[in-house]
Amino acid sequence: MKTLEELLFDLKHGDVSARLEAVKNIANLKDNKAFLAVTNALDDEDHDVRNMAVTSLGFGPTFTRKIRTDEIKKSVQHLMSGKVNERVLAALNLGRLKDKRAVPFLLNALEGNCGEVKVSAIEALGKIKDERAVPYLVKLLEKDEANVIWKYDIRKSTAWALREIDFKGVNMENRVFALLILIKDMFSVEERQEIVKFGRDAVTPFITLLGRKSTMNKMHNLISFCLCDLKDEAFEEVLKGLESDNRSIRDWCISTLGNMRDERAIIPLVRLMTEKPEHGTTSLVLSLSQLCTPELIEKVFFCLQSSLDNEKDEKKYTTLHHNINNFFHQLYSQSTKSILFNLSGKPQDKKKLLPILRKIGRFRIGKLLAYNMYKKWLALQNEKTKFGIDDKEMRKPKKGREKGKIRRITVQ
Repeated sequence: MKTLEELLFDLKHGDVSARLEAVKNIANLKDNKAFLAVTNALDDEDHDVRNMAVTSLGFGPTFTRKIRTDEIKKSVQHLMSGKVNERVLAALNLGRLKDKRAVPFLLNALEGNCGEVKVSAIEALGKIKDERAVPYLVKLLEKDEANVIWKYDIRKSTAWALREIDFKGVNMENRVFALLILIKDMFSVEERQEIVKFGRDAVTPFITLLGRKSTMNKMHNLISFCLCDLKDEAFEEVLKGLESDNRSIRDWCISTLGNMRDERAIIPLVRLMTEKPEHGTTSLVLSLSQLCTPELIEKVFFCLQSSLDNEKDEKKYTTLHHNINNFFHQLYSQSTKSILFNLSGKPQDKKKLLPILRKIGRFRIGKLLAYNMYKKWLALQNEKTKFGIDDKEMRKPKKGREKGKIRRITVQ
């Protein structure tokens, strides 16, 4: 490897390739004199040499204050230049230096339209950990970014930077929002615990975020899971969400109540289906079908039958009857095995299934559903049976049956 004097000579008098090689190798020499020469290379006439200088400075030793000041000045100059690559590298270098003198210039870089520069500046602010950046980062977090390509990266980097600053001066809603963004796997209970640990304080922000336009659909599902984790602490607030004027809040609160599988949710959901059938019909049907566990299914049917019998308004009766039929369709047309698993534990366990179907069959509205579900259960017992064909075809005698025909099934 060349000595320091040879590298400095190449850096000053060599051609472009020699200067590039010199800047690259000089980072391995832990010498302040060498790095001072690299900071001078930030003004090199060749674009590649300038980029290599910024990159090399990222691997150097700790500088004296004078050298750091010179490097900051050079990086700030490049941050304010017109070339995207130089601005990105300059922002990353300022983040590596972690000098608070660079904060005003990084905040200024957030005002531009270039997503790549914004992300680099945000990450640099997160490394510097200066509280002056908090209001600007919160504004970015709440803003619906116009740059669609960099929208997700900007929001994720902003959430990371706020967490690095320990959320100083950030309200609970934005704190919860930032932590939700940083969760990689919404099905991971361990990752959700970082938010769930806030307990009751996080419930109101969760409900508010369900109605925020900038919230993504994936995050709605994540919020619903978190509310289910909180269970009793969140139940009353979720119940209040049914009365919200915001359709998104109302629909997701209905869905969350179904996921909670709490007996207390049955009457409010049935009442909502009766009094305001136009509110989230699809969500209501799905939630009620989720509440049809072996323990709760009888109560669900009892409430539906009572509501139908007590409804005197003809128009409301027709709408309610239509919604109940949709509920039956949803309950019956879920994936072939899942509904039977939900009701009986195992599709093959006839002893568990029949008592549940008898509970359904007690109600006038449930007789046909119980009969059809029993037929469906019987069809599952034989792999060669194709469920859903005409009963006459199913009852053809075995004698003289052509090859390939289904076996006879007797529905009891």
